[in-house]
Amino acid sequence: MLANYMEKAFGFLYVLDSTTAIQKQRLGQLLLKAVEINDGFDHNTALFICNRWDQIAPEDYDRVKDSLADRLSIILPGVTKAQLYPISVKLSILDVEYGQVRAEHHMLIKGIRRFLPQTMKGKLRIYYRYLSSVLKRSLHSLRISYNQHKERIEKIRENYMGVENRFNRLQRNAKENLDKMRQDVKRSSIEASMKVIAYLDSMHKRVKLKKWSDISLSRKEKWQNIAKSASFAIAERVANEINQWEKENQIVKGILDEILAKFQQQFELFDDQLSEIQGVLLSGDELRNFVSDARRDLGAKKQIKIQNTALNSKDKGDAYDSIGAALTASFSLDPKDSSIKKLFKENYDKNPSKVMEEATEMYLGMMTDMAIASAMSKFFERFIKGIDRVASFVPQLMKADQELLNTLNKELENSRIKLEAFPTFSRKCRDIQGRLDLFFVQRLMVTDYTYDKLSPAERLGHGSFATVFKATLKCPEGDQLVAVKEPLDRLKIEDVTDTLLEDAMLREVEHENIVKYYGVCRKGPEADMRLLFIMEYCPFTLKINAINYNAISYQYVLWLQISVDY
Repeated sequence: MLANYMEKAFGFLYVLDSTTAIQKQRLGQLLLKAVEINDGFDHNTALFICNRWDQIAPEDYDRVKDSLADRLSIILPGVTKAQLYPISVKLSILDVEYGQVRAEHHMLIKGIRRFLPQTMKGKLRIYYRYLSSVLKRSLHSLRISYNQHKERIEKIRENYMGVENRFNRLQRNAKENLDKMRQDVKRSSIEASMKVIAYLDSMHKRVKLKKWSDISLSRKEKWQNIAKSASFAIAERVANEINQWEKENQIVKGILDEILAKFQQQFELFDDQLSEIQGVLLSGDELRNFVSDARRDLGAKKQIKIQNTALNSKDKGDAYDSIGAALTASFSLDPKDSSIKKLFKENYDKNPSKVMEEATEMYLGMMTDMAIASAMSKFFERFIKGIDRVASFVPQLMKADQELLNTLNKELENSRIKLEAFPTFSRKCRDIQGRLDLFFVQRLMVTDYTYDKLSPAERLGHGSFATVFKATLKCPEGDQLVAVKEPLDRLKIEDVTDTLLEDAMLREVEHENIVKYYGVCRKGPEADMRLLFIMEYCPFTLKINAINYNAISYQYVLWLQISVDY
């Protein structure tokens, strides 16, 4: 029941039996509940009433009080003897009945009077920690957002410059670049023609192309139809051979990739635009019509049954778009030619294989260098016409780039406006944090020592921001020689947050080779307040140890060596 009530409590009053041991488990559970409910527990809001003090011998007062304080500090670190109020409730009640107030009763009342405002300050300290954490997270989020917006602006600016450069390049060099690409296609066509000629001129290829077997045709077929069918079969064989060679050497793909690479480099196209241009270049409508018309002129009603000469089914769809089809479409065996007539009319029935071999030789003989170059030129003409069609896209590309530039410009302007607002938000957030921290230092902060515990002595040194002097610190265990750092300027909104951060960092640093930090105390009124940092006094500085090495005792030299090594 008491643990459930802790949420509504604003302070902590605990009555102890001075004659018995402290019930650590029950007290610890209550304090843990207070910490969980209040998001931290202020030790100054706890007051401990030591009952049955009349049963303690006077000579044991200090010993029992010290013992109680030590045992309480195990459960609640930071508890001091000043928070313990010895009293005998039984005797105090009797005195009250007679209209008297015992001295310890009077001290307890005064303590409770001081305790009530302290509990309110404890609540304010908890609320301060909450507000401070919110402000720190907000400031951190603002910094992250600021950096993200800066990166986003840089990306938008890079995109804008890229699109702007492409737009200017299209305005200046579009025609010149397209003309150069047309010339490159013509040059590639000539180079490809020379490679095809060299390939067909090789002896082993001619032998392979002229070798025929398993040829059969009804004797009722006219020799004209046989000649036309033979011409078609030879064309198919030559086309297949050239296509296989082209596929292995990637002739067309290499030229296409080169064209697309130049488009990408010179016009800086996006991926979707590059895919559209690739489709335009690969659309071989003119070539398809050219090959279809040439094949239709053959007029063959029936074809000879010849093994291993037909195109594979997987290649039929691309037959009209291949180099082989483009080359062979320009050549055919003319039945009106006397040599063709004599070959098929008089000799085919006797030796079909021999006739096909001779017909193949005649077919290859028609494929002269000039004829092949002309056919290759017609094949690559589709790339040139594709470039011409792409040229018609340039105004559309420029229009799209202009729209994109307008969009990027708006995004850039909006991002700049937001970016300019971040410093204002950050300054406002830091100002609120500074005011909050200054209020905390002036009104709520519980210092480790009060200024009257210090007895200043000579000045040890000074810098741009503070002066360091030697002092004597009055402690319960005895006077301690310390060094005190006193800021030159009073606490201000602009620097109070950094001062508190320095205090927090010094409290976390603990090492035998690092100057010990005792804590902080306030000096002066609120309008001219300073926070004094109390630290361990070192009789020698690093400078003295380094320069006047021989004048220093071995012990300090050893300390210096340890500090350097570790």
